[in-house]
Amino acid sequence: MSLLKVRNVTVRFGGNVALDNVALDAAPGEVTGLIGPNGAGKTTLFNVITGLLAPQRGEVRLDGADLTRLAPFRRARAGMARTFQRLELFGLLTVRENVELAAALRRTGGSGGAAGKAGALLELVGLSDVADVRSDELSTGRARLVELARALATDPRVLLLDEPASGQDETETEAFGLLLGRIAAEGVAVVLVEHDMQLVMQTCQRIHVLDFGRILAVGTPQEIQTDRAVLEAYLGTTEGAA
Repeated sequence: MSLLKVRNVTVRFGGNVALDNVALDAAPGEVTGLIGPNGAGKTTLFNVITGLLAPQRGEVRLDGADLTRLAPFRRARAGMARTFQRLELFGLLTVRENVELAAALRRTGGSGGAAGKAGALLELVGLSDVADVRSDELSTGRARLVELARALATDPRVLLLDEPASGQDETETEAFGLLLGRIAAEGVAVVLVEHDMQLVMQTCQRIHVLDFGRILAVGTPQEIQTDRAVLEAYLGTTEGAA
């Protein structure tokens, strides 16, 4: 059963069609991939889902509720959280303070308060050792983990991650894939936009391929890797297609 449903989304910028009748589903307990070349419309779709951009057509539903006309903060309250391509941390705050702030605003600290919530999340993402370091002193790879922890501090039901592995080395990316699996296993619907195809194929249960604003294919990693339309679009060949 899908928790997040996007249907018939169309976005135009003047005469340019950025998204053309796009649909996407994300189920709780799974990592759903959204891949495609630069300019395919992936971030535009995330902007529509989170309410930063109004589509000319289409709808966004979370657990059956229509969110299409809701403001971004109301979607966040409904259970949506997101990270961005460009780092959006509070650079002068420590790693812990960044996460505590999100927990305090959401009031999700439980018996341990925002500090307790932040501590648990920093342990989850592997940042306890730099909890009191200013976030602008971190490497890009570790800073992205702060963004992830901050998003998780809001207890999201749907977690949208826009190129979260950018800036990570091979070891960090491998650990990150395992982390996403653990997060999804808690019942979160994770939607991953990522250019690291090894991470996508090893982590996602289902993948949507977006090309020139249209959904080109949807399937399991194995199905996507042998899909004729995908092979023709990206490799210029159907060799290996079933």
